[in-house]
Amino acid sequence: MNNFLRGCLLLLSFWLSLSSPAQIPSRPVPPRLVNDLAGLLDNTMSYKLEQDLVAFDDSTSNQICLVIVNDLQGMDILDLAFKIGEQWQVGQSGFDNGAVLLIKTKTTTGGEIAIATGYGLEAVLTDAVCKRIIEEDMLPLFRQERYYEGIQAGLERIMLLASGEFAYESPDQDLITAFGFFALFVFFIIVFVVLLSKKNKGNNNEGGTNKGKFTLSDLAKAVLLSGMASGGRSRGGSFGGGTGGFGGFGGGRFGGGGAKGGW
Repeated sequence: MNNFLRGCLLLLSFWLSLSSPAQIPSRPVPPRLVNDLAGLLDNTMSYKLEQDLVAFDDSTSNQICLVIVNDLQGMDILDLAFKIGEQWQVGQSGFDNGAVLLIKTKTTTGGEIAIATGYGLEAVLTDAVCKRIIEEDMLPLFRQERYYEGIQAGLERIMLLASGEFAYESPDQDLITAFGFFALFVFFIIVFVVLLSKKNKGNNNEGGTNKGKFTLSDLAKAVLLSGMASGGRSRGGSFGGGTGGFGGFGGGRFGGGGAKGGW
């Protein structure tokens, strides 16, 4: 009987541990965009990052929130990042233009990073892009224990993408672009040869005249104009500037976009 009761108590304890909700970090009061709950950064570092994120919020209305914890409360880090974004309402209502960068420090278990995006930023901060930010911009520095620099690099990349000042290119993008220009050049050569052949036949039949003849000069002009039309885009502007402090979260919603990684 004692063994039976002991087994029941163990099962009850296990069920309660599964059914009890994980503790989500409380929404900061007063509101802040940098929330180091693990003491990873010193005050100067936190202040600098806060100023950068507030300036970005002021100039674009996009809100990027940094949260650092040392315990995930048994949750998956990406799920926790989504819940923080939803409960804190990071981003603007109606635009859902918020993102959460969540970092779990390296303790007895490995360190982890997650980026969760609001609905409004999923087009530019895709799952693949978020994965690249974590793996290419942040983790190499984190593995060297250069955490502040890694956080700076990740936030800078997120802000550039969210403000439209930077776009990742796929590994094959340069090859595709080069092939496109080559195909365009070949196309114009073929057109030139065909038209020149037709004009020459017409000139031979009519006694020869240059009127209406398609020349090499015409081809050069056409190629030049096509090159100007397909030239590279330039991006400008900045999100820096003075700030009067963070005004608060605006009611953004989160879907399921984002990525995670660890070191």
